Amino acid sequence: MFPEWINQSRGSTVSLDLPPNVSHNFLGIILCSRIWSSDKESYSVNVKTNTNDCVWRHGLPSWNTNPDDYTDTPRMILEPRTVFSITDSDESIEFTASMESRENNTVSTESGEITGFHLLYKGDECDSTAV
Repeated sequence: MFPEWINQSRGSTVSLDLPPNVSHNFLGIILCSRIWSSDKESYSVNVKTNTNDCVWRHGLPSWNTNPDDYTDTPRMILEPRTVFSITDSDESIEFTASMESRENNTVSTESGEITGFHLLYKGDECDSTAV
Protein backbone atom coordinates (compact mmCIF):
# COMPACT_ATOMS: atom_id res chain seq x y z
CA MET A 1 0.00 0.00 0.00
CA PHE A 2 2.82 2.46 0.92
CA PRO A 3 6.49 2.46 -0.17
CA GLU A 4 8.92 0.31 1.86
CA TRP A 5 10.65 3.37 3.33
CA ILE A 6 7.49 4.31 5.22
CA ASN A 7 7.71 3.05 8.81
CA GLN A 8 4.55 1.04 9.33
CA SER A 9 2.60 1.90 12.47
CA ARG A 10 -1.05 1.78 13.50
CA GLY A 11 -3.04 3.80 15.97
CA SER A 12 -4.61 7.16 16.64
CA THR A 13 -1.43 8.13 18.52
CA VAL A 14 2.11 7.42 17.33
CA SER A 15 5.25 8.35 19.27
CA LEU A 16 8.70 8.61 17.66
CA ASP A 17 12.10 8.72 19.33
CA LEU A 18 14.18 11.46 17.75
CA PRO A 19 17.90 11.19 17.01
CA PRO A 20 20.31 13.65 18.68
CA ASN A 21 20.61 17.05 17.00
CA VAL A 22 17.46 16.34 15.01
CA SER A 23 16.86 20.00 14.18
CA HIS A 24 20.10 20.34 12.18
CA ASN A 25 18.95 18.45 9.10
CA PHE A 26 15.24 17.91 9.72
CA LEU A 27 13.01 18.94 6.78
CA GLY A 28 9.60 17.53 7.68
CA ILE A 29 7.54 14.38 7.98
CA ILE A 30 5.37 12.20 5.79
CA LEU A 31 2.37 10.87 7.70
CA CYS A 32 0.15 8.15 6.31
CA SER A 33 -3.44 7.82 7.45
CA ARG A 34 -6.57 5.97 6.48
CA ILE A 35 -10.02 7.37 5.71
CA TRP A 36 -12.78 4.98 6.73
CA SER A 37 -15.84 6.51 5.16
CA SER A 38 -16.95 9.61 3.35
CA ASP A 39 -20.69 9.39 3.45
CA LYS A 40 -20.65 12.98 4.77
CA GLU A 41 -20.33 16.26 2.89
CA SER A 42 -16.66 16.60 3.79
CA TYR A 43 -14.02 15.18 6.08
CA SER A 44 -10.67 16.21 7.45
CA VAL A 45 -7.79 14.44 9.11
CA ASN A 46 -6.50 16.49 12.04
CA VAL A 47 -3.01 15.85 13.42
CA LYS A 48 -1.56 17.39 16.58
CA THR A 49 1.92 17.01 18.09
CA ASN A 50 3.13 17.15 21.69
CA THR A 51 5.80 19.74 20.81
CA ASN A 52 3.39 22.58 20.07
CA ASP A 53 -0.28 23.45 19.86
CA CYS A 54 -0.45 23.46 16.08
CA VAL A 55 -3.14 21.25 14.53
CA TRP A 56 -2.75 20.28 10.88
CA ARG A 57 -6.06 19.87 9.14
CA HIS A 58 -6.23 18.12 5.78
CA GLY A 59 -9.67 18.00 4.27
CA LEU A 60 -11.48 17.09 1.13
CA PRO A 61 -15.08 17.58 0.07
CA SER A 62 -16.72 14.30 -0.79
CA TRP A 63 -19.76 15.63 -2.64
CA ASN A 64 -20.13 14.93 -6.34
CA THR A 65 -18.08 11.77 -5.94
CA ASN A 66 -18.88 8.19 -5.21
CA PRO A 67 -18.59 7.73 -1.41
CA ASP A 68 -17.05 4.32 -2.04
CA ASP A 69 -14.09 6.08 -3.69
CA TYR A 70 -12.92 7.32 -0.28
CA THR A 71 -13.88 4.40 1.94
CA ASP A 72 -10.80 2.75 3.44
CA THR A 73 -8.55 5.07 1.41
CA PRO A 74 -4.87 5.51 2.38
CA ARG A 75 -3.50 9.06 2.34
CA MET A 76 0.01 10.47 2.50
CA ILE A 77 0.41 13.92 4.04
CA LEU A 78 3.67 15.85 3.72
CA GLU A 79 4.26 18.37 6.51
CA PRO A 80 7.28 20.67 6.23
CA ARG A 81 9.31 21.53 9.31
CA THR A 82 7.93 25.06 9.28
CA VAL A 83 4.50 23.76 10.36
CA PHE A 84 5.66 22.49 13.76
CA SER A 85 8.61 22.94 16.08
CA ILE A 86 11.29 20.43 16.95
CA THR A 87 14.40 21.39 18.89
CA ASP A 88 17.57 19.50 19.76
CA SER A 89 16.28 19.10 23.32
CA ASP A 90 13.21 17.15 22.12
CA GLU A 91 13.75 13.43 22.67
CA SER A 92 10.50 12.31 21.07
CA ILE A 93 7.49 13.59 19.21
CA GLU A 94 3.96 12.28 19.47
CA PHE A 95 1.31 12.59 16.75
CA THR A 96 -2.38 12.25 17.52
CA ALA A 97 -4.90 11.93 14.69
CA SER A 98 -8.63 12.49 14.65
CA MET A 99 -11.14 12.46 11.84
CA GLU A 100 -13.79 15.12 11.50
CA SER A 101 -16.80 14.89 9.21
CA ARG A 102 -19.49 17.42 8.37
CA GLU A 103 -23.03 17.02 7.21
CA ASN A 104 -25.88 19.57 7.33
CA ASN A 105 -23.75 21.97 9.44
CA THR A 106 -23.17 19.24 12.04
CA VAL A 107 -19.58 18.31 12.89
CA SER A 108 -18.67 14.94 14.35
CA THR A 109 -15.21 13.86 15.48
CA GLU A 110 -13.78 10.40 16.01
CA SER A 111 -10.35 8.85 16.37
CA GLY A 112 -8.25 8.81 13.25
CA GLU A 113 -5.68 6.21 12.32
CA ILE A 114 -2.03 6.88 11.55
CA THR A 115 -0.76 3.96 9.48
CA GLY A 116 2.83 5.04 8.85
CA PHE A 117 5.39 7.82 8.92
CA HIS A 118 8.78 8.86 7.58
CA LEU A 119 10.98 11.65 8.95
CA LEU A 120 12.62 13.65 6.15
CA TYR A 121 16.20 14.90 6.44
CA LYS A 122 18.59 16.73 4.13
CA GLY A 123 20.29 14.14 1.97
CA ASP A 124 17.51 11.59 2.59
CA GLU A 125 17.07 9.35 -0.43
CA CYS A 126 13.87 7.36 -0.83
CA ASP A 127 13.23 4.81 -3.52
CA SER A 128 9.96 6.08 -4.97
CA THR A 129 9.53 2.89 -6.97
CA ALA A 130 9.51 0.58 -3.92
CA VAL A 131 5.97 -0.37 -3.02
